[in-house]
Amino acid sequence: MNHNPELLIRFFPLMPNWLMIALIALAAILSIYAIVKGARGWIWRVSALTLFLLMLANPSLVEEIRETKPDTVLVVVDQSTSNQINNRDAETEKIRREIENKLGEAENINYRVITVADNPEDQGGTMLFGAIARGLSDIPKTHLGAVVLITDGQIHDVPVGQNELNGVPFHALLTGSPGEHDRRLKIIRSPGFGIVGQPQKITVHIEDDLNAESTVMLSLRSDGDVVQNQAIPAGRDVEIPLTINHAGPNIFELSIPKGASELSDENNHAVVTVNGVRDRLRVLLISGDPHPGTRVWRNFLKSDPSVDLVHFTILRPPEKQDSIPTEELSLIAFPTKELFEDKLYDFNLIIFDRYRRLSVLPNEYMLNIVEFVEKGGAVLDAEGPVPDVSLSLFDTPVGTILPTATAQKTIDAEFVPTLTGDGLRHPVTSGLPGLSKDNKTSKWGPWLRQMDAQIRRGTVIMDGAGNRPLLVLDRVGQGRVAQLFSDQIWLWARGYAGGGPHSELLRRLSHWLMKEPQLEENDLSAEVQGHTISITQRSLMQSDNNIVLTKPGNETEQVTLTEESPGLARTKINVTKTGVYRIANNKQTIMVGVGGLNPLEYSDLRSSKDKLNNFVESTNGSIRWISEDGIPDIRHLEGNRSLSGHRWIGVKKNNNYSITGIKQTAVIPPLAYLLLGSILLLLAWRKEGK
Repeated sequence: MNHNPELLIRFFPLMPNWLMIALIALAAILSIYAIVKGARGWIWRVSALTLFLLMLANPSLVEEIRETKPDTVLVVVDQSTSNQINNRDAETEKIRREIENKLGEAENINYRVITVADNPEDQGGTMLFGAIARGLSDIPKTHLGAVVLITDGQIHDVPVGQNELNGVPFHALLTGSPGEHDRRLKIIRSPGFGIVGQPQKITVHIEDDLNAESTVMLSLRSDGDVVQNQAIPAGRDVEIPLTINHAGPNIFELSIPKGASELSDENNHAVVTVNGVRDRLRVLLISGDPHPGTRVWRNFLKSDPSVDLVHFTILRPPEKQDSIPTEELSLIAFPTKELFEDKLYDFNLIIFDRYRRLSVLPNEYMLNIVEFVEKGGAVLDAEGPVPDVSLSLFDTPVGTILPTATAQKTIDAEFVPTLTGDGLRHPVTSGLPGLSKDNKTSKWGPWLRQMDAQIRRGTVIMDGAGNRPLLVLDRVGQGRVAQLFSDQIWLWARGYAGGGPHSELLRRLSHWLMKEPQLEENDLSAEVQGHTISITQRSLMQSDNNIVLTKPGNETEQVTLTEESPGLARTKINVTKTGVYRIANNKQTIMVGVGGLNPLEYSDLRSSKDKLNNFVESTNGSIRWISEDGIPDIRHLEGNRSLSGHRWIGVKKNNNYSITGIKQTAVIPPLAYLLLGSILLLLAWRKEGK
């Protein structure tokens, strides 16, 4: 800081300004009058009057002691992900140290350093200019001499249009080198959601700097498994088909192999998350003998907003013999061909409620139902008493996919449904309302009747009278089957002896049959909140609660889940890296995404002038690769000159100062006024005396 004196002449009148102006005006009138009249000695009188006015104006020499204010240089260091690859972080630190040393040696220059990193939580990329605005919040614009950017040039908030820091040069010192090569996979369009089971399309684009017209193998993975490999051309938009497999987030990972001499493979993969939504589920309910439970089924299914119900009741009992045609016994004709042949696969679930074998549904349609289940459909058989086992559903082709052999015996006895060991672990029955904390007792009311059955396969999750199987679940091919061996669930709905969780049980049962992910009995799932992954594992068997977590970059970690209840284990993991995490047990692999899955920061990793060039030129600044030009010197120059040159960058001189002191001295001493005035008046008197 310099202390430079500055001399100025200023007037300090001995009387108010208005009076001074009046006197000057009066003196001017008298002087003009004397000149016009040609009075003797007028020149001396006018001189004496002027001297008198000058004395009243009191001119003084003012000496200001000025302290020169230094100019500030803002040094902005890019620490984003793209500026850390290929040894750019070390190059950035070297440039920073040398620029700080040179600024520290320069006279009348202060500097401030700020660092900027990209935000892994969003897709924003490197927001360097937002950080500059925050860094300059307490620096007056008139004190800013220059902004020096140490970056790879991949900045995503470069101003367009008028620059608020008009006149301040921006100098960009680029890491990396010109002509770098990279291969990039970009997602152009992707659906945010899709109907489960229906195909969707995403549009991708591959850019290859070395070979713009090459063909690249694209791999598509879902839940850790490769579902598609396809060779696609670079340099154009290509549509890739995919299928939504389940409700909730479906994560698809696309990847391409690393090219020759490219910078990094960080942008050789991309992740797409499509939220799977289930279309309205269609249920076909076929009721046989009318009974109170029919209304329970109907009311439950009609109350579920996600279910479209088609309900038919077959009223003709088998023992009734008359000549009335079957098709005339319904209010409308039973559309058997339409339901069980033409539109069978439009349904997700078929429920047989106390169905008796009649000629209404011949074996041909029953075989269609078997095929329907094997290909992914579901059947629920709710049994009731039958006079003969040959009239039951078991004695049809559907019996081949049922997990039990129905006996003719009906047990008329009071019993309270209980959960089996598998039932305690299965999500259909685990934790049902009314169970005690240890799941051994319940507050449920009793049922009064049960049909006997012989287990052939499947999983028994509820027992009834005499520990006989009451509710059995099974998987057949790609579909599912359930059997309920009582028609007494309506007692719970009516609140008999306290009732029971009929609605919750039926909801879980029907949605398990229709493959609701949350009701899978052997399943691994995860949810993400911020940087916390919550992992849940369900299992019917006593299983190992250890899972393997694979982080971005293929680093693995063994994680142990905590068993919270039979068949249910959970844990939470805090992670730091952004990207796709794979979670695997010995049967299943799933993927979850943390943070921004396709960061803008990875869209282009090449060092480049393109984004900054126009802006820097508009500020009278410069842009250069340090690998070619070296680290420039610092020059402090007037702002009207060029502020960059070969191997140097300029800092604008703002010439700011503060006044630290003032010294005031009269131009003419008072005694000199008196002496000079006396001489002028004497000369005027002498001239008039002649």
